[in-house]
Amino acid sequence: MKNLILVALISIAIGICSAQCPCSDDSLCDPVSAGVRPEFVGFSMVNEQSIWESYDWNILTTLALFYPVQDLSTDLLCLAHSKQTRIVIGASFPVNQLWNYTAQEEWIQTQIQTVQQYHLDGVNIDIEDVIAEDQQDLSALLTGFVAKTNYEFKNVNPNYQVTFDVAWAAGCIDLRCYDYQGLAMASDFIIAMDYDTQSQIFTQHCTANANTPAQRAWQGTESFLNLGIPPSKLVMALPWYGYDYTCIGEGMTLNNTVCTIKWDEYRGVNCSDAAGTQLWYSQIVDLMANQSIQKTPQQWSNQVYAPWFNYINPNDQQVHQIWFDDAQSISIKVDIAQYFELLGIGIWNIDFLSTSQSETQDMWQAVAQYFS
Repeated sequence: MKNLILVALISIAIGICSAQCPCSDDSLCDPVSAGVRPEFVGFSMVNEQSIWESYDWNILTTLALFYPVQDLSTDLLCLAHSKQTRIVIGASFPVNQLWNYTAQEEWIQTQIQTVQQYHLDGVNIDIEDVIAEDQQDLSALLTGFVAKTNYEFKNVNPNYQVTFDVAWAAGCIDLRCYDYQGLAMASDFIIAMDYDTQSQIFTQHCTANANTPAQRAWQGTESFLNLGIPPSKLVMALPWYGYDYTCIGEGMTLNNTVCTIKWDEYRGVNCSDAAGTQLWYSQIVDLMANQSIQKTPQQWSNQVYAPWFNYINPNDQQVHQIWFDDAQSISIKVDIAQYFELLGIGIWNIDFLSTSQSETQDMWQAVAQYFS
């Protein structure tokens, strides 16, 4: 019975694969066959032509879609493939189903069918569920699931790409006690999400801080390499966004440097960046340029190598502190990736810039230095 189901799925996939190519050149519907190369992975949540036309296609190697694939513009597909840029779908699988091998197979075949139907290049697996330290059997199942996915994708087309997103450091960050070395070997490469590193704050005082301190990017990278993961299997993903924190406590003024924030629990830790609100880089630039808002000049922390500033929020009349990344802080972390000779750089999210702001080009150039 299982064999009949598999044959039926494969037959459907073959029919989907034969869908007419929407590009003027049929070869642009083939998976990109660039082989191993330095990577720039751009995560995207917005399908807006004015934005994706402004991407730096000279450096973008993989575009990971985190919006419904049916919304993908065929013009974007054809443009990306003409630039030898892969387009992959972002997808997840519930860890509580890892024991269900039928569910695994159905999920894998569904992803393959989707990739074939839309003439794409693979899948970026984004699983961030809890696997406790004493659940190593579950961790092993996750590694096996990724290996199975990669095998079945490559069996259909060796040019398909299968990648896996991991926390900013190895170990049990956010209670994700995964087999990171196994995941790196099971996939084409893993992508370390070097952002939201304040998701669990263990210090005595709950205060605002940088989204990605440069020291954490360094330490996190070392933690993966110390496991024996080759640098060629690791991509460092950085943020084009920041956090807006409401400062609490008596006596907080616009000129205070320390911003105490409310307790906000995340996965067993009482202090977390969940107390803040995410802002796109373009939104932060607009806020800094808004002359009607009372604020400090942009500051720079030599402790975490990141910019920040305070402002009076007109909605609640309270002091807020914003920590973010700009071209300078991104460049420092790109230098770290170069130092360790990593496979490449990723950005969450490449749609967080504005085509009308001069700072946008600086952000792209900060990433482009990796390839120079």
